[in-house]
Amino acid sequence: MKGFHMLKYTLPGEQPISLVLSEKERGKLFLGNLDCLHNQEILEINNVNCILSICTEEKIMMGPKYKQIYLDIHDNMNSQISNVFERSFLFIEKALKSQQNVLVHCAAGISRSATLVLAYLMKSYQYTVEQALRFLKQKRPYVRPNPGFLLQLLDYETMLYGCITSNLGPDLTPFDIQREPQYKPQPKVDLRKSLPLKQVPGPSPVARVDRKTHTEILTRVSQSISTFQPKAFKS
Repeated sequence: MKGFHMLKYTLPGEQPISLVLSEKERGKLFLGNLDCLHNQEILEINNVNCILSICTEEKIMMGPKYKQIYLDIHDNMNSQISNVFERSFLFIEKALKSQQNVLVHCAAGISRSATLVLAYLMKSYQYTVEQALRFLKQKRPYVRPNPGFLLQLLDYETMLYGCITSNLGPDLTPFDIQREPQYKPQPKVDLRKSLPLKQVPGPSPVARVDRKTHTEILTRVSQSISTFQPKAFKS
C-alpha cells in the first residue's frame, strides 16, 4: 500500500491494513495496526465504519464519525485476552451484519488483534485454531500471536468443540507450543458446517475425546513454556 506517509508501526514489506473477510451482503473485516488511525486516509479508502482497538501503546479515539470500542490489554503471555473474546465477537458480528466495515487493530496488527480475529473466525465459521491461523496467514502472513494467546485459543477450541485437533507447527508459529511430549492433538468427528474456504482442510473424522483430558494437557503445556522468553516483537 503505497502513498501513505508516517507509517510508524508498519515494518518494511508489511502493510498497515489487510482485508480478512469480504462476503456478499455483509461488511468487510480488516486487520491492521496503529498506522490506520494515524493516517485516516487508510480508513477512508477502505470505508471503515467501526474500529475495535486493543492497544496500550497509544489510545486514539477517532470521534463520533466511527463506532469504536477500546480494550486495554498488554501483549504478554500472562494477559487474559480470552476474557474479551465474546465482547469482540459481538462487536464484529453486529457490524458485519449491518453491512459496516470493521477494523480490528493493535500496535502492529500481529498478536493481540490477530488473536481476536482468530477467535472470531473460530466461533463464526467453526474453524479450529489451526484452520483459522492458516486462513489468516494467507491474508496477513506476518500474524504471530504470542504463546500465551495461542494457549488461550487452544482452550477456546476445546470449549467450542470438546477437544483439540489443531497441529501448530513451525509453519504456523515460531513458538514451540507443542514442546510438551504429552500434548498430542486428538482427531474427532467433524461436526463443523461447510467451510467457506475450500483451501483450509478439516481434520479426519473420528471419535471425540473428553474435555477434561485436554484441560489437563493445556495445564502441562502452559507449565512447560512458563520459562519460555520469546524474542521481543511488536504486536
